[in-house]
Order: sequence, then structure tokens, then C-alpha cells
Amino acid sequence: IAAAEERGKLTAREEVAAWAEVHREEAVRGALEAAAERSEVAAEKMLRAMSLSLREEAPEAVQMLVDAACDAAIAPLRHALDQTRGQALELAAQLTEAQAQNAAASQSTLGSWLKWT
Repeated sequence: IAAAEERGKLTAREEVAAWAEVHREEAVRGALEAAAERSEVAAEKMLRAMSLSLREEAPEAVQMLVDAACDAAIAPLRHALDQTRGQALELAAQLTEAQAQNAAASQSTLGSWLKWT
């Protein structure tokens, strides 16, 4: 068919074959799209039914699933907060030590100054 199209002439049989091929491809594409839509609708219905069933039969299970999802989402934030808290405690300890050293140095300087006066 492609060779005949290149020649610029198609016989009636070749024209019918080309037309049938195009329509066959369109039909297959349409069937695949329809099947995908039906599958998607069926999956949505199944999920809705499962959700309703869970809510009606086991609200505790739904709450546990929600809690687990929340805990999983919060876990990285808790980890970062713990790290930040640890860094803050470390900096506070360093500050306390520096203040103690500063106070000791001030006392030493004051003592030396008083000896000279």
C-alpha cells in the first residue's frame, strides 16, 4: 500500500485495504481507550466500596490507617526536630562553658589588677 501511495496511484483493492487498515487501527485504539476507562471506573468503584466497608465495619482500623499515615509523614519532621534540639543543647552547653571561662578570666584579671593597685 505504501509503495502504491508513493506511485500516486492506488487500485480500488488497495484503497479499500488502506481504508480498512485505518479504521481497524481506530477501532483498536477506541476499544483500548474504552477498556481503560472501564478499568478505571471499576477500580474507583472497588476503592469506594472498600472504603465504605472499612468505615462501616471497622472505624478503628480506618483510624489506625490514618494514624499510621500521619506518623509516616511526620517521622522526617520529628527526626529533624530532634537533630535541631540536640544542636541547640550542644550550643547551650558551649555557651555556658564560655561564660564560665569568661567569668574566671574576669576574676583573674580583676584579682591581678587589685594586686597592682
